[in-house]
Amino acid sequence: MAPRARLLLVLPASLLLTWCYKQAALPHRFALDPPIPSSSSSPSPSLHTYSSAPACPPRQREALLALSRALRLARWDADDCCTWPGVGCDERGLLRTLDLSRRRLEGTLPPDVRSLSSLRTLDVNGNEGLRGTLPSELGSLPELRALYAFGTRLSGTLPASLLSLPSLRELELSDARLSGTLPASIATATSLRYLYLAGNRLSGTLPPSLASLPALRELDAASNALSGTLPAALASRRLDHLGLEANPGLAGWVAPRVGRGCAGGEERHLRGQQRRGEAAPP
Repeated sequence: MAPRARLLLVLPASLLLTWCYKQAALPHRFALDPPIPSSSSSPSPSLHTYSSAPACPPRQREALLALSRALRLARWDADDCCTWPGVGCDERGLLRTLDLSRRRLEGTLPPDVRSLSSLRTLDVNGNEGLRGTLPSELGSLPELRALYAFGTRLSGTLPASLLSLPSLRELELSDARLSGTLPASIATATSLRYLYLAGNRLSGTLPPSLASLPALRELDAASNALSGTLPAALASRRLDHLGLEANPGLAGWVAPRVGRGCAGGEERHLRGQQRRGEAAPP
């Protein structure tokens, strides 16, 4: 029997050289996907691990160590802070995400967070032992896009510096013990898309500047002690979600089809709770 013929594929040398070059040029450390998912939960950005990279900057490492001491974190002792649990760095070793959700944290957020200047996402959701106030130094983080602190014992007022960050996109502070009013400085948070403040002790009126936020999609400030009249410009915004129930002193009218999360978009009168089917005001 004659031997079977074999097909031999010869690749051009240029293709082989191109492939070798791409393999040698792969980046190192972590590559952070820039978009932040649009959800009220606390999603973690995609991180890709590579073989080697420069160690994290000393100032960044010291700030993280100060944070670990303040919150009684364990297992943060390796030389390279980018390898610590919950820490996500980019290819240059700069801190981008800090996921400390449901870690049984005890203590307060220290002012040292101001040294985490490259931080984009901070997640401390679900830590009932986290208490004290939100440090105003959070407002000095120029790249901060998302802060998640749902289900904590954080108290005190909302820092005006935080709510005025142009880079801020998502703020989740529901089910805490925050008090005071919403600062008018929120008008400068032009990138803010999702604002969740339900289940706190906020009082006063809703600032009309909320209606002028161009990127705002969802606002939930239910179960607080807000009062006054709902700003007409905010009531007419077609938001995906507007939650203002259980604010006994808040009154106003919400326009039809204001959003998918508003009980079918029916017109409702606000006086402590949502009541459907009432006639529109004259």
